[in-house]
Amino acid sequence: AFCQRRKTLLNGLSASGLLSKEKMSACIQQAGLKPTIRAERVSPDEFTHLTQVIDNYSKKYQATPYSTK
Repeated sequence: AFCQRRKTLLNGLSASGLLSKEKMSACIQQAGLKPTIRAERVSPDEFTHLTQVIDNYSKKYQATPYSTK
């Protein structure tokens, strides 16, 4: 998210391919941030909380290679 500091948080994280842009936007908002915020404006604590939200979302909704669902 911080490689290109003038990118919005949503665009920077969406480029990771971890989640779709829509799902990433939902996670950012759930973390209490605006998707249009610039990555350099996110505090370390906010970024930590966001990673926890994304991790929880991924665990809840993403199938693992070994899942039988």
